[in-house]
Amino acid sequence: MAAAQRSMEEALSRLEGALGRSLWLSGVAFGLADVSWAVNLHRLTQARYPLADQARLRAWYERILERPAFRRAVLEWHPGVEA
Repeated sequence: MAAAQRSMEEALSRLEGALGRSLWLSGVAFGLADVSWAVNLHRLTQARYPLADQARLRAWYERILERPAFRRAVLEWHPGVEA
């Protein structure tokens, strides 16, 4: 468990560093790296994973939450419920 915790902390630290260079993980525009990490971070926040030391990552996640496609695909999706 401790090794997994360290691995997650290292990954989040790298993401935090990348967001110090641009608003998106993919660079100047939203891209595949952002898509790849969006759901992961969403699940971490649902699990109440501590992100107090990752201010840039939290701001990035707030930008993700504002995206209509993320809202439709993740926040509003409910299995077994017809639209």
